[in-house]
Amino acid sequence: MLRFLFPSLLGLLFIHSSCQQCKDCSYTYTETVINQTPNGEVEEQVTHTGYVIDSDGIALKEECIKKGESFTIEQAYENEKAESTLDNFEYTCVNK
Repeated sequence: MLRFLFPSLLGLLFIHSSCQQCKDCSYTYTETVINQTPNGEVEEQVTHTGYVIDSDGIALKEECIKKGESFTIEQAYENEKAESTLDNFEYTCVNK
């Protein structure tokens, strides 16, 4: 009985995991910071990385969906880019 149950469980686990797609997203922007030094001012480029926050205050880092559904996380990042006043606001979404 056990030799039939174990392969069946492995098969179900494989089918369940293969029916799911995930996407990771984040955004970046660069800021110029002027630091005062004894020798004068020095400009420094600082790159910030972050995540869009949803209405519940949860960071949208990853979204996993079943096949046949569509991702909503990328639209949230596109909306954030459209509303941003930063010239160099960019987002990336990577399929996992």
